[in-house]
Amino acid sequence: MITIGIDLGTTNSCVAWNDGTRTEVIEVPGGGLTLPSVVGFNERGEIQVGGAARRRIVHRDPKYIFSNIKRHIGLPFVEGEDYGPQIAGSPDGTRCFIGPDRNYSPQELSAEILKVLKLAAERRIGKPVRGAVITVPAYFDNNRVAATKEAGELAGFRKVHIFTEPEAAALAFGIEKEKFSRVAVFDLGGGTFDIVIMEAGEGRIKIIEKNGWDRLGGLNFDRRIEDYVVERYQAENDVNLREKPISMMKIAPAAEAAKKDLSEDEETWIEAVNAAFDHEASRMKDINYALTRAELEARCRDPVEQAMEITGRCLAAANLSVGQIHEVLLVGGMTRMPMVRRAVAAIFGDDKLRDRVSPDLAVAQGAAIKAAMIDNRLVERVLTNDVTARDFGVEIEGGVLAVILPKGTAHGELRSAVLTTAHDQQAILPVAVLQGEAGSVAGAALIGAYVHEVTPNTAGAVSLELEMMVDEDGLLMATGRDLDTGRTFDILGSRT
Repeated sequence: MITIGIDLGTTNSCVAWNDGTRTEVIEVPGGGLTLPSVVGFNERGEIQVGGAARRRIVHRDPKYIFSNIKRHIGLPFVEGEDYGPQIAGSPDGTRCFIGPDRNYSPQELSAEILKVLKLAAERRIGKPVRGAVITVPAYFDNNRVAATKEAGELAGFRKVHIFTEPEAAALAFGIEKEKFSRVAVFDLGGGTFDIVIMEAGEGRIKIIEKNGWDRLGGLNFDRRIEDYVVERYQAENDVNLREKPISMMKIAPAAEAAKKDLSEDEETWIEAVNAAFDHEASRMKDINYALTRAELEARCRDPVEQAMEITGRCLAAANLSVGQIHEVLLVGGMTRMPMVRRAVAAIFGDDKLRDRVSPDLAVAQGAAIKAAMIDNRLVERVLTNDVTARDFGVEIEGGVLAVILPKGTAHGELRSAVLTTAHDQQAILPVAVLQGEAGSVAGAALIGAYVHEVTPNTAGAVSLELEMMVDEDGLLMATGRDLDTGRTFDILGSRT
Protein backbone atom coordinates (compact mmCIF):
# COMPACT_ATOMS: atom_id res chain seq x y z
CA MET A 1 0.00 0.00 0.00
CA ILE A 2 1.23 3.49 -0.84
CA THR A 3 0.61 6.05 1.90
CA ILE A 4 0.99 9.80 1.43
CA GLY A 5 1.13 12.74 3.82
CA ILE A 6 -1.55 15.44 3.83
CA ASP A 7 -1.78 18.73 5.67
CA LEU A 8 -5.51 19.44 5.64
CA GLY A 9 -5.48 23.13 6.47
CA THR A 10 -8.06 25.78 7.24
CA THR A 11 -7.04 28.10 4.40
CA ASN A 12 -4.71 25.90 2.32
CA SER A 13 -3.94 22.19 2.07
CA CYS A 14 -0.85 20.35 0.89
CA VAL A 15 0.17 16.83 -0.10
CA ALA A 16 3.64 15.27 0.00
CA TRP A 17 5.33 11.97 -0.74
CA ASN A 18 8.54 10.36 0.49
CA ASP A 19 9.95 7.61 -1.74
CA GLY A 20 12.44 6.44 0.85
CA THR A 21 15.23 8.78 -0.23
CA ARG A 22 13.66 12.25 -0.36
CA THR A 23 10.47 14.11 0.44
CA GLU A 24 8.63 15.88 -2.37
CA VAL A 25 5.74 18.28 -2.01
CA ILE A 26 3.44 17.51 -4.94
CA GLU A 27 2.12 20.19 -7.28
CA VAL A 28 -1.65 20.63 -7.12
CA PRO A 29 -4.12 21.48 -9.91
CA GLY A 30 -3.67 25.05 -11.06
CA GLY A 31 0.01 25.00 -10.22
CA GLY A 32 1.72 25.66 -6.94
CA LEU A 33 2.31 23.49 -3.92
CA THR A 34 -0.71 24.43 -1.83
CA LEU A 35 -4.40 24.02 -2.64
CA PRO A 36 -6.90 26.58 -1.31
CA SER A 37 -9.19 24.75 1.10
CA VAL A 38 -12.27 25.98 -0.73
CA VAL A 39 -15.15 23.88 -2.10
CA GLY A 40 -17.96 25.23 -4.24
CA PHE A 41 -20.74 24.41 -6.67
CA ASN A 42 -21.11 25.94 -10.11
CA GLU A 43 -24.40 26.69 -11.92
CA ARG A 44 -24.66 23.05 -13.05
CA GLY A 45 -24.29 21.79 -9.51
CA GLU A 46 -20.80 20.44 -10.17
CA ILE A 47 -18.28 20.51 -7.34
CA GLN A 48 -15.20 22.70 -7.75
CA VAL A 49 -12.22 22.63 -5.41
CA GLY A 50 -9.28 24.94 -4.77
CA GLY A 51 -8.40 27.88 -6.98
CA ALA A 52 -11.36 27.35 -9.30
CA ALA A 53 -13.78 27.65 -6.38
CA ARG A 54 -11.93 30.60 -4.85
CA ARG A 55 -12.07 32.55 -8.12
CA ARG A 56 -15.85 32.22 -8.10
CA ILE A 57 -15.93 34.11 -4.79
CA VAL A 58 -14.36 37.10 -6.51
CA HIS A 59 -16.24 37.07 -9.80
CA ARG A 60 -19.60 35.44 -9.07
CA ASP A 61 -22.23 34.93 -6.40
CA PRO A 62 -20.32 33.09 -3.63
CA LYS A 63 -23.40 31.75 -1.84
CA TYR A 64 -22.41 28.15 -2.48
CA ILE A 65 -18.64 28.60 -2.17
CA PHE A 66 -17.41 27.23 1.17
CA SER A 67 -14.16 28.07 2.93
CA ASN A 68 -12.78 27.73 6.47
CA ILE A 69 -14.35 24.27 6.58
CA LYS A 70 -11.85 23.01 9.14
CA ARG A 71 -13.11 25.60 11.63
CA HIS A 72 -16.43 23.71 11.82
CA ILE A 73 -15.47 20.05 11.50
CA GLY A 74 -16.59 17.91 14.43
CA LEU A 75 -18.14 20.80 16.36
CA PRO A 76 -21.70 21.08 17.72
CA PHE A 77 -24.28 23.52 16.42
CA VAL A 78 -25.37 25.77 19.27
CA GLU A 79 -28.69 27.58 18.86
CA GLY A 80 -28.28 31.32 19.05
CA GLU A 81 -24.67 31.33 17.86
CA ASP A 82 -23.94 33.25 14.66
CA TYR A 83 -21.98 30.99 12.30
CA GLY A 84 -22.82 33.01 9.19
CA PRO A 85 -25.43 32.43 6.46
CA GLN A 86 -23.87 29.23 5.12
CA ILE A 87 -24.00 27.16 8.33
CA ALA A 88 -26.95 25.20 9.71
CA GLY A 89 -27.51 22.49 12.29
CA SER A 90 -27.57 18.79 11.40
CA PRO A 91 -29.94 16.18 12.85
CA ASP A 92 -27.03 14.78 14.87
CA GLY A 93 -26.41 18.20 16.46
CA THR A 94 -23.27 19.09 14.52
CA ARG A 95 -22.71 21.89 12.00
CA CYS A 96 -23.27 21.56 8.28
CA PHE A 97 -23.03 23.76 5.18
CA ILE A 98 -26.15 24.71 3.21
CA GLY A 99 -25.64 23.47 -0.34
CA PRO A 100 -27.70 24.04 -3.50
CA ASP A 101 -29.35 20.61 -3.30
CA ARG A 102 -28.85 19.50 0.30
CA ASN A 103 -26.79 20.17 3.39
CA TYR A 104 -23.17 18.97 3.46
CA SER A 105 -21.19 18.01 6.53
CA PRO A 106 -17.68 19.48 6.97
CA GLN A 107 -16.43 15.91 6.55
CA GLU A 108 -18.02 15.62 3.12
CA LEU A 109 -16.58 18.93 1.92
CA SER A 110 -13.16 18.11 3.40
CA ALA A 111 -13.31 14.79 1.55
CA GLU A 112 -13.61 16.71 -1.74
CA ILE A 113 -10.36 18.54 -0.95
CA LEU A 114 -8.70 15.25 -0.02
CA LYS A 115 -9.86 13.62 -3.28
CA VAL A 116 -8.10 16.32 -5.30
CA LEU A 117 -4.90 15.87 -3.31
CA LYS A 118 -5.15 12.09 -3.64
CA LEU A 119 -5.52 12.32 -7.42
CA ALA A 120 -2.59 14.75 -7.69
CA ALA A 121 -0.42 12.29 -5.76
CA GLU A 122 -1.48 9.33 -7.90
CA ARG A 123 -0.63 11.23 -11.07
CA ARG A 124 2.79 12.14 -9.73
CA ILE A 125 3.64 8.73 -8.28
CA GLY A 126 2.08 6.75 -11.10
CA LYS A 127 0.43 4.25 -8.78
CA PRO A 128 -2.81 4.03 -6.77
CA VAL A 129 -2.67 5.65 -3.33
CA ARG A 130 -4.56 3.71 -0.68
CA GLY A 131 -3.41 5.26 2.59
CA ALA A 132 -2.95 8.72 4.06
CA VAL A 133 -1.38 10.33 7.09
CA ILE A 134 -3.66 13.32 7.69
CA THR A 135 -2.56 15.92 10.19
CA VAL A 136 -4.66 17.68 12.81
CA PRO A 137 -3.88 20.40 15.35
CA ALA A 138 -2.50 19.05 18.61
CA TYR A 139 -5.36 20.73 20.46
CA PHE A 140 -8.20 19.21 18.42
CA ASP A 141 -10.63 17.37 20.67
CA ASN A 142 -11.64 13.74 20.15
CA ASN A 143 -14.73 14.57 18.09
CA ARG A 144 -12.75 16.73 15.69
CA VAL A 145 -10.05 14.09 15.25
CA ALA A 146 -12.71 11.44 14.58
CA ALA A 147 -14.43 13.71 12.04
CA THR A 148 -11.12 14.32 10.24
CA LYS A 149 -10.52 10.59 10.02
CA GLU A 150 -14.03 10.14 8.63
CA ALA A 151 -13.26 12.73 5.94
CA GLY A 152 -10.26 10.69 4.88
CA GLU A 153 -12.36 7.57 4.61
CA LEU A 154 -15.01 9.41 2.59
CA ALA A 155 -12.25 10.52 0.23
CA GLY A 156 -11.52 6.87 -0.60
CA PHE A 157 -8.47 6.13 1.52
CA ARG A 158 -8.54 2.54 2.77
CA LYS A 159 -6.37 3.37 5.77
CA VAL A 160 -6.27 6.76 7.46
CA HIS A 161 -3.65 7.59 10.07
CA ILE A 162 -3.97 10.75 12.17
CA PHE A 163 -0.81 12.64 13.16
CA THR A 164 -0.57 15.97 14.95
CA GLU A 165 0.76 18.96 13.04
CA PRO A 166 3.56 19.81 15.52
CA GLU A 167 4.83 16.21 15.47
CA ALA A 168 4.81 16.25 11.68
CA ALA A 169 6.69 19.55 11.63
CA ALA A 170 9.27 18.13 14.04
CA LEU A 171 9.93 15.26 11.63
CA ALA A 172 10.31 17.70 8.75
CA PHE A 173 12.90 19.65 10.75
CA GLY A 174 14.68 16.40 11.64
CA ILE A 175 15.07 17.21 15.32
CA GLU A 176 15.03 13.51 16.22
CA LYS A 177 18.43 13.17 14.54
CA GLU A 178 20.08 15.42 17.11
CA LYS A 179 21.69 13.99 20.23
CA PHE A 180 19.31 15.81 22.57
CA SER A 181 17.20 18.90 22.15
CA ARG A 182 14.29 20.40 24.04
CA VAL A 183 12.13 22.04 21.41
CA ALA A 184 9.05 24.27 21.31
CA VAL A 185 6.94 24.03 18.16
CA PHE A 186 5.09 27.30 17.65
CA ASP A 187 2.42 26.51 15.04
CA LEU A 188 0.16 29.39 14.04
CA GLY A 189 -1.76 28.47 10.92
CA GLY A 190 -4.78 29.75 9.08
CA GLY A 191 -7.34 28.71 11.66
CA THR A 192 -5.64 27.05 14.63
CA PHE A 193 -2.77 27.57 17.07
CA ASP A 194 -0.63 24.95 18.81
CA ILE A 195 2.31 25.33 21.16
CA VAL A 196 3.97 22.01 21.89
CA ILE A 197 7.07 21.34 23.96
CA MET A 198 8.95 18.17 23.18
CA GLU A 199 12.22 16.43 23.84
CA ALA A 200 13.95 14.88 20.87
CA GLY A 201 17.07 13.03 19.93
CA GLU A 202 18.52 9.65 19.03
CA GLY A 203 15.44 8.61 17.08
CA ARG A 204 12.81 9.69 19.60
CA ILE A 205 10.33 12.53 19.95
CA LYS A 206 8.57 12.81 23.30
CA ILE A 207 5.80 15.31 23.93
CA ILE A 208 6.21 17.05 27.28
CA GLU A 209 3.35 19.54 27.23
CA LYS A 210 0.94 21.06 24.74
CA ASN A 211 -1.60 23.81 24.65
CA GLY A 212 -3.40 25.81 22.01
CA TRP A 213 -6.68 27.11 20.72
CA ASP A 214 -8.52 25.73 17.72
CA ARG A 215 -10.12 29.12 17.03
CA LEU A 216 -6.97 31.21 16.82
CA GLY A 217 -5.16 31.64 13.53
CA GLY A 218 -4.81 33.70 10.40
CA LEU A 219 -8.58 34.10 10.13
CA ASN A 220 -8.55 36.19 13.32
CA PHE A 221 -6.06 38.55 11.66
CA ASP A 222 -8.13 38.63 8.46
CA ARG A 223 -11.17 39.70 10.51
CA ARG A 224 -9.25 42.76 11.71
CA ILE A 225 -8.68 43.81 8.10
CA GLU A 226 -12.32 43.15 7.25
CA ASP A 227 -13.33 45.38 10.18
CA TYR A 228 -11.10 48.12 8.78
CA VAL A 229 -12.86 47.89 5.39
CA VAL A 230 -16.31 47.84 6.98
CA GLU A 231 -15.55 50.87 9.17
CA ARG A 232 -14.17 52.92 6.29
CA TYR A 233 -16.97 52.02 3.93
CA GLN A 234 -19.65 52.83 6.51
CA ALA A 235 -18.02 56.18 7.28
CA GLU A 236 -17.96 57.06 3.58
CA ASN A 237 -21.29 55.56 2.42
CA ASP A 238 -23.40 55.06 5.56
CA VAL A 239 -23.79 51.37 4.65
CA ASN A 240 -22.89 48.50 7.00
CA LEU A 241 -21.29 45.81 4.83
CA ARG A 242 -21.54 43.33 7.71
CA GLU A 243 -25.24 43.18 6.84
CA LYS A 244 -24.35 42.21 3.26
CA PRO A 245 -23.21 38.54 3.34
CA ILE A 246 -22.19 38.47 -0.32
CA SER A 247 -20.05 41.60 0.14
CA MET A 248 -18.30 40.08 3.16
CA MET A 249 -17.58 36.84 1.28
CA LYS A 250 -15.82 38.90 -1.40
CA ILE A 251 -13.94 41.07 1.08
CA ALA A 252 -12.59 38.03 2.97
CA PRO A 253 -10.10 36.80 0.29
CA ALA A 254 -9.02 40.41 -0.34
CA ALA A 255 -8.27 40.80 3.36
CA GLU A 256 -6.24 37.59 3.40
CA ALA A 257 -4.23 38.70 0.35
CA ALA A 258 -3.50 42.09 1.94
CA LYS A 259 -2.33 40.41 5.14
CA LYS A 260 0.13 38.26 3.21
CA ASP A 261 1.42 41.29 1.28
CA LEU A 262 2.13 43.12 4.52
CA SER A 263 4.45 40.36 5.69
CA GLU A 264 6.77 41.53 2.90
CA ASP A 265 5.80 45.16 2.27
CA GLU A 266 5.14 48.20 4.44
CA GLU A 267 1.97 49.13 2.56
CA THR A 268 -0.55 47.42 0.28
CA TRP A 269 -4.06 47.75 -1.17
CA ILE A 270 -7.15 45.83 -0.14
CA GLU A 271 -8.84 45.14 -3.47
CA ALA A 272 -12.25 43.50 -3.48
CA VAL A 273 -13.89 43.16 -6.90
CA ASN A 274 -17.66 43.82 -7.18
CA ALA A 275 -17.93 43.87 -3.41
CA ALA A 276 -20.50 46.65 -2.95
CA PHE A 277 -23.52 48.07 -4.73
CA ASP A 278 -23.31 51.58 -6.16
CA HIS A 279 -26.88 52.89 -5.85
CA GLU A 280 -26.22 56.01 -7.90
CA ALA A 281 -24.86 54.02 -10.86
CA SER A 282 -27.12 50.99 -10.17
CA ARG A 283 -24.24 48.55 -10.49
CA MET A 284 -21.68 46.69 -8.42
CA LYS A 285 -18.43 48.46 -7.62
CA ASP A 286 -14.97 47.55 -6.38
CA ILE A 287 -13.48 48.41 -3.01
CA ASN A 288 -9.89 49.69 -2.92
CA TYR A 289 -8.36 50.82 0.37
CA ALA A 290 -4.71 51.32 1.28
CA LEU A 291 -3.42 49.64 4.43
CA THR A 292 -0.02 49.90 6.10
CA ARG A 293 1.78 47.26 8.15
CA ALA A 294 1.72 49.62 11.14
CA GLU A 295 -2.08 49.94 10.88
CA LEU A 296 -2.47 46.18 10.64
CA GLU A 297 -0.24 45.54 13.63
CA ALA A 298 -2.16 48.07 15.71
CA ARG A 299 -5.34 46.11 15.02
CA CYS A 300 -3.81 42.68 15.65
CA ARG A 301 -2.41 43.06 19.16
CA ASP A 302 -5.15 40.91 20.72
CA PRO A 303 -4.64 37.66 18.75
CA VAL A 304 -0.86 37.95 19.10
CA GLU A 305 -1.14 38.51 22.84
CA GLN A 306 -3.51 35.53 23.10
CA ALA A 307 -0.96 33.28 21.40
CA MET A 308 1.80 34.53 23.72
CA GLU A 309 -0.37 34.02 26.80
CA ILE A 310 -1.09 30.42 25.77
CA THR A 311 2.63 29.90 25.14
CA GLY A 312 3.42 31.14 28.63
CA ARG A 313 0.86 28.78 30.16
CA CYS A 314 2.36 25.87 28.26
CA LEU A 315 5.85 26.64 29.57
CA ALA A 316 4.53 26.97 33.12
CA ALA A 317 2.64 23.66 32.89
CA ALA A 318 5.82 21.96 31.68
CA ASN A 319 7.75 23.46 34.62
CA LEU A 320 10.36 24.78 32.22
CA SER A 321 12.07 28.12 31.96
CA VAL A 322 12.73 29.84 28.65
CA GLY A 323 16.41 29.05 29.12
CA GLN A 324 15.66 25.32 29.07
CA ILE A 325 14.25 25.51 25.52
CA HIS A 326 16.99 24.98 22.93
CA GLU A 327 15.05 25.61 19.71
CA VAL A 328 11.75 27.09 18.60
CA LEU A 329 10.37 25.73 15.32
CA LEU A 330 8.22 28.26 13.47
CA VAL A 331 5.38 26.50 11.67
CA GLY A 332 2.26 27.80 9.91
CA GLY A 333 1.89 30.68 7.48
CA MET A 334 1.21 33.25 10.20
CA THR A 335 4.77 32.90 11.52
CA ARG A 336 5.81 34.83 8.40
CA MET A 337 4.17 37.90 9.89
CA PRO A 338 6.92 40.14 11.36
CA MET A 339 4.76 41.03 14.35
CA VAL A 340 4.30 37.38 15.28
CA ARG A 341 7.98 36.61 14.87
CA ARG A 342 8.97 39.55 17.06
CA ALA A 343 6.56 38.41 19.78
CA VAL A 344 7.96 34.85 19.77
CA ALA A 345 11.52 36.21 19.81
CA ALA A 346 10.64 38.42 22.77
CA ILE A 347 9.85 35.29 24.79
CA PHE A 348 12.49 32.83 23.63
CA GLY A 349 15.18 34.97 22.00
CA ASP A 350 15.69 35.51 18.30
CA ASP A 351 18.71 33.19 18.22
CA LYS A 352 16.49 30.18 19.02
CA LEU A 353 14.00 30.65 16.20
CA ARG A 354 14.24 28.11 13.38
CA ASP A 355 12.52 28.40 10.00
CA ARG A 356 14.82 26.35 7.77
CA VAL A 357 11.78 24.42 6.53
CA SER A 358 8.98 26.34 4.82
CA PRO A 359 6.30 27.06 7.45
CA ASP A 360 3.63 26.40 4.80
CA LEU A 361 5.03 23.00 3.75
CA ALA A 362 6.64 21.58 6.89
CA VAL A 363 3.54 19.76 8.16
CA ALA A 364 2.87 17.97 4.85
CA GLN A 365 6.56 17.04 4.57
CA GLY A 366 6.56 15.56 8.06
CA ALA A 367 3.35 13.67 7.35
CA ALA A 368 5.01 12.20 4.23
CA ILE A 369 7.98 11.04 6.31
CA LYS A 370 5.59 9.38 8.76
CA ALA A 371 3.79 7.75 5.81
CA ALA A 372 7.09 6.37 4.48
CA MET A 373 7.77 4.83 7.89
CA ILE A 374 4.33 3.20 7.91
CA ASP A 375 4.99 1.75 4.44
CA ASN A 376 8.52 0.65 5.44
CA ARG A 377 10.10 2.78 2.72
CA LEU A 378 12.26 4.39 5.38
CA VAL A 379 14.59 2.10 7.29
CA GLU A 380 15.17 4.63 10.06
CA ARG A 381 12.37 4.61 12.60
CA VAL A 382 11.33 7.49 14.82
CA LEU A 383 9.51 6.70 18.03
CA THR A 384 6.96 9.40 18.85
CA ASN A 385 5.30 9.57 22.26
CA ASP A 386 2.24 11.80 22.27
CA VAL A 387 0.05 12.73 25.24
CA THR A 388 -3.55 13.79 25.75
CA ALA A 389 -4.22 17.52 25.47
CA ARG A 390 -7.28 17.51 27.77
CA ASP A 391 -8.84 15.40 30.51
CA PHE A 392 -11.16 12.51 29.67
CA GLY A 393 -13.75 11.39 32.18
CA VAL A 394 -17.41 10.89 32.99
CA GLU A 395 -20.11 13.16 34.30
CA ILE A 396 -21.21 12.48 37.87
CA GLU A 397 -23.87 14.05 40.08
CA GLY A 398 -23.66 17.80 40.37
CA GLY A 399 -22.39 18.38 36.84
CA VAL A 400 -18.87 17.34 37.79
CA LEU A 401 -16.33 15.85 35.37
CA ALA A 402 -14.70 12.94 37.16
CA VAL A 403 -11.37 12.43 35.40
CA ILE A 404 -10.29 8.93 34.38
CA LEU A 405 -7.67 9.77 31.78
CA PRO A 406 -5.88 12.96 32.92
CA LYS A 407 -4.35 15.51 30.58
CA GLY A 408 -0.78 14.52 29.78
CA THR A 409 -1.47 10.76 29.79
CA ALA A 410 0.62 8.96 27.16
CA HIS A 411 -1.23 7.52 24.20
CA GLY A 412 -1.62 3.77 24.66
CA GLU A 413 -1.72 3.98 28.46
CA LEU A 414 -4.80 2.30 29.98
CA ARG A 415 -6.58 3.87 32.96
CA SER A 416 -9.67 2.68 34.82
CA ALA A 417 -12.20 3.80 37.44
CA VAL A 418 -15.28 2.40 39.15
CA LEU A 419 -18.70 4.06 38.81
CA THR A 420 -21.54 3.18 41.24
CA THR A 421 -25.24 3.95 41.53
CA ALA A 422 -26.05 7.15 43.43
CA HIS A 423 -29.65 6.40 44.55
CA ASP A 424 -31.62 3.54 46.06
CA GLN A 425 -33.53 1.40 43.53
CA GLN A 426 -31.74 3.03 40.60
CA ALA A 427 -32.61 1.04 37.45
CA ILE A 428 -30.18 2.61 35.00
CA LEU A 429 -26.65 3.88 35.27
CA PRO A 430 -25.99 6.53 32.60
CA VAL A 431 -22.41 6.94 31.40
CA ALA A 432 -21.59 10.23 29.64
CA VAL A 433 -17.97 10.37 28.43
CA LEU A 434 -16.60 13.89 28.16
CA GLN A 435 -13.38 15.65 27.21
CA GLY A 436 -12.61 18.90 28.96
CA GLU A 437 -11.14 20.26 32.17
CA ALA A 438 -11.35 18.54 35.56
CA GLY A 439 -14.08 19.59 37.95
CA SER A 440 -16.86 20.82 35.67
CA VAL A 441 -18.70 19.62 32.59
CA ALA A 442 -19.20 23.22 31.44
CA GLY A 443 -17.49 23.65 28.07
CA ALA A 444 -16.61 19.95 27.85
CA ALA A 445 -17.14 18.04 24.61
CA LEU A 446 -19.49 15.04 24.74
CA ILE A 447 -17.59 12.11 23.24
CA GLY A 448 -20.19 9.41 23.74
CA ALA A 449 -22.99 8.23 26.00
CA TYR A 450 -24.25 4.83 27.11
CA VAL A 451 -27.23 3.91 29.31
CA HIS A 452 -26.56 0.69 31.28
CA GLU A 453 -29.50 -1.13 32.78
CA VAL A 454 -28.87 -2.45 36.29
CA THR A 455 -30.75 -4.47 38.87
CA PRO A 456 -32.31 -2.00 41.36
CA ASN A 457 -30.61 -2.10 44.74
CA THR A 458 -29.37 0.24 47.44
CA ALA A 459 -27.20 3.19 46.45
CA GLY A 460 -23.60 2.16 45.77
CA ALA A 461 -24.45 -1.54 45.51
CA VAL A 462 -24.10 -1.72 41.71
CA SER A 463 -20.68 -0.97 40.20
CA LEU A 464 -19.28 -0.52 36.70
CA GLU A 465 -15.59 -0.58 35.90
CA LEU A 466 -14.70 1.85 33.11
CA GLU A 467 -11.49 1.60 31.11
CA MET A 468 -10.13 4.30 28.82
CA MET A 469 -7.18 4.58 26.47
CA VAL A 470 -6.24 6.91 23.61
CA ASP A 471 -5.00 5.06 20.53
CA GLU A 472 -2.19 5.98 18.13
CA ASP A 473 -4.51 8.25 16.13
CA GLY A 474 -5.41 10.23 19.25
CA LEU A 475 -8.89 8.72 19.48
CA LEU A 476 -10.43 7.57 22.73
CA MET A 477 -11.39 3.95 23.32
CA ALA A 478 -13.72 3.40 26.28
CA THR A 479 -15.23 0.15 27.54
CA GLY A 480 -17.26 -0.81 30.57
CA ARG A 481 -17.75 -3.94 32.66
CA ASP A 482 -20.59 -4.65 35.07
CA LEU A 483 -18.79 -5.96 38.16
CA ASP A 484 -21.90 -7.84 39.28
CA THR A 485 -22.75 -9.66 36.05
CA GLY A 486 -19.40 -9.58 34.29
CA ARG A 487 -21.07 -8.15 31.17
CA THR A 488 -18.86 -5.87 29.06
CA PHE A 489 -19.86 -3.15 26.62
CA ASP A 490 -18.37 -0.50 24.34
CA ILE A 491 -19.33 2.87 25.76
CA LEU A 492 -18.64 4.84 22.61
CA GLY A 493 -20.17 2.41 20.15
CA SER A 494 -18.74 1.59 16.75
CA ARG A 495 -16.76 4.28 14.96
CA THR A 496 -16.78 4.57 11.17
